[in-house]
Amino acid sequence: MEFLRRKENIINLFLVASFAALSWRSFRQQKEIDALEAEKAALQSGNKAISTSMWAWRDHLFQVAEDDPSRAPISLDRLGPSTARRTRPRRLPLPHWTTASFEVWFSYFRIFLFNLYP
Repeated sequence: MEFLRRKENIINLFLVASFAALSWRSFRQQKEIDALEAEKAALQSGNKAISTSMWAWRDHLFQVAEDDPSRAPISLDRLGPSTARRTRPRRLPLPHWTTASFEVWFSYFRIFLFNLYP
């Protein structure tokens, strides 16, 4: 019982127990992350397969409608607008940190600090 009478030993024991508990929690979280990443990969591959299949059917419908319009289940007029490839909106470039914009930001920050600590 001499071990528990010293304050440093109790603190060290508490620190070791905390480290063990945090290590166990980290281990469990890592296992959960690995499982979620595997599920994400499976869902992404399934989505790619479905997307590929949909585009193949779309191309097939266009081919049938172009070859023999009387035999096509959907006319080419109705097929075109509803399944046309939509282009993604163009992403605007991120603003660059120019010297002038940095100076403006820094001056606002400096004013904020001087108002906090007059």
